[in-house]
Amino acid sequence: MLQERATFLERTVPLLPCPAILPMTEFYTLLGFEVTYQQRAPNGYACVRRGGIDLHFFVLKGLEPAQSYTSCLVIIEDGTAMHGVFAAALRGAYGRVPVQGIPRLGRLRANGAFNVIDPGGNWIRFVQHTEPATSDSSDVDSSDLQRATELAETLSESKGDLVAAAKVLDKALRQVDSAPAAHRLQAVLLRADLALALQDVPKATELLAEIEGLLQQAPAADEHALWAEFLSRAADLAERIEDGEAP
Repeated sequence: MLQERATFLERTVPLLPCPAILPMTEFYTLLGFEVTYQQRAPNGYACVRRGGIDLHFFVLKGLEPAQSYTSCLVIIEDGTAMHGVFAAALRGAYGRVPVQGIPRLGRLRANGAFNVIDPGGNWIRFVQHTEPATSDSSDVDSSDLQRATELAETLSESKGDLVAAAKVLDKALRQVDSAPAAHRLQAVLLRADLALALQDVPKATELLAEIEGLLQQAPAADEHALWAEFLSRAADLAERIEDGEAP
């Protein structure tokens, strides 16, 4: 009788470029990853791991992070929880969560997805493997607002067109007034971030007042973690407005 072999689990490990190894390992260590391997010669190379997530990096001379098109998907169980961990780590290290420039943490979407743009300019796209349950009270208007927010995120993050993203949200926020508070908060927080990125501090200040009013509402039973993220982002926004920041 043949002896049964242990089951081998196939997996894929992305190999991503970067200008230098040290900024990469420092950044990912900050996010809770462990450096499992590192070498300087003959070529710069490093491996990091967090739970079941493995990422490998190699030095590519002449790489401009802002011009990088490298990306990979990471499938996770709870996007809200992981985004919160990353945001807290970045806030502790930098004093606030970087939402513009490189590196930065993308905004948490309603479906639990978000992006991390690392010091090498790599887009690590975290995708929740199951979408959170939606309320039976969700209607066409709320779906319209969510779609507008997702489009604005794509325009601002993937295409870098902040003006077009702002126009999409302005139109949606004018037309939709019956969406759930969580959906409107996501849209208004994104629009406020865009206002600062476009150096429109008065508009960001106006939006912050609306955000603070929306946050006075009690979250739904399954939205407490999301509400905590909204509160943190609102606090960061208020601090950036006070500093007159325009990233």
